[in-house]
Amino acid sequence: MITADTKGEAVREKFFKAISLSKANRELAERYLDMDLPEDEGLLSQAEHQSLELTMPRYLWEDGDYPGWLRKRKRTEELGRCMRFLAAVGGSTAGALLNDFKPPARLLELEESLVFLTGAHAEEQKTAIRAGMCVQFLHRRKPEEVKAFCQSGAEDPDLFLRAAAYCYDLTRFGKVSNKGCSFWPCICITRSPGRLRRLCRSWRRA
Repeated sequence: MITADTKGEAVREKFFKAISLSKANRELAERYLDMDLPEDEGLLSQAEHQSLELTMPRYLWEDGDYPGWLRKRKRTEELGRCMRFLAAVGGSTAGALLNDFKPPARLLELEESLVFLTGAHAEEQKTAIRAGMCVQFLHRRKPEEVKAFCQSGAEDPDLFLRAAAYCYDLTRFGKVSNKGCSFWPCICITRSPGRLRRLCRSWRRA
């Protein structure tokens, strides 16, 4: 007899395989996501950083979407752990997975997943993930929403600097040289920490 728990385990295993989770991270996930045990957020500090920027086969949207499977069944506590684990592993590259394999049409769509990120560095994680989604799906972003996000960096430059520590893939999309681009702070935070520091210094002087 297939129970909800065994089905969930099967979906989770398929999900881990699809995102090429490392052996060490898979073992860590089994411990952290064990709902028979109290949550130990200290385990997340042991996560190996991996880029989770990858294209998912369409069939996985149906039977290998572990976060979506949890969301549909309102398994909120387990979903929260899943969100925190993915953010710990993927940092700025985890956005599409937090959004059930879909690049969000608007950054606002990410927020219902980002609320699950807790702890001392939650704001830095959220900022890195938002920036990662701006850069990875640059062609889908509306200038006004990215401008609002970048403005948050002008209001708190140190937050952007701290968030850079959660950007785990600085090279995949290459260099962008258009400094006049409204996406420049997002590009800096995810691809060029040195330029980000210079940008933040200019914000402080403004």
